[in-house]
Amino acid sequence: MAGGDDGWNLVAEEDGVALYTRTPQNGSTSEIKGVCIVERPIETVGWVLSDVASYPNWFFRCHQSRKIPAQDATDLSFLLHIVIDTPWPFADRDVVYRVVTTVDSAGGKVVVQSTAVKTQLVAFKKEYVRITDSKLQWILERLSAGQTRITLINRTHAAGLWGDVISNSGTQATTLHSLKNLKKLLNSQSFTQRHQHHRARRFFKNGHSDIVDSSETHFFWELVTSQNNQIDTPFLCHLTGHQGRVRWQTRK
Repeated sequence: MAGGDDGWNLVAEEDGVALYTRTPQNGSTSEIKGVCIVERPIETVGWVLSDVASYPNWFFRCHQSRKIPAQDATDLSFLLHIVIDTPWPFADRDVVYRVVTTVDSAGGKVVVQSTAVKTQLVAFKKEYVRITDSKLQWILERLSAGQTRITLINRTHAAGLWGDVISNSGTQATTLHSLKNLKKLLNSQSFTQRHQHHRARRFFKNGHSDIVDSSETHFFWELVTSQNNQIDTPFLCHLTGHQGRVRWQTRK
């Protein structure tokens, strides 16, 4: 299928998820982009992404996920360890991420930049192959009070002896099915009922939100207020292997 000026080629559309691919100039591992729209506020989608414990319920082939304690971690920045259930006959993978999050409160946009950590912050286990070359980017865009566009850009080399063989197909499957699962979760009746009983207070206090009620539209302002309205707040984050900054665009 034809590509645009940015090099993305549409390769599939399935259950409301559009899947694109392109090959970066500086590498052989393809970038995969998935895009979908959900009938949920951006606050709700942001809560799901912040709920690390829920990843095995929707992130494709995620077997385990946990935050790793770090001295310089903050409410919105942390180390993350994920174990991936890789299909037989290949060994399971694990990866440690850092994240840098940018919140554009005025524009209604959240960007989470992600890069695998190469240093050994978590002990190696012989049953896992450690991924050290992976970059993810989540982009949440508010289309209306109750509608959000979700974009996931994923470039991951699966590492190991067969990494070159399984990387591209694995990255496509992960991107497509993670977005499909996320849509299904957000649209489920059980999620809707649970969502109505929780508020955002813990999100702004300790980074483990109990979800924002669908009627609330002040997620960004409360988030900024919780950080004492600082314009530039430094964070060491769980999906980018360097120390980044979170730029808050405060309300005038």
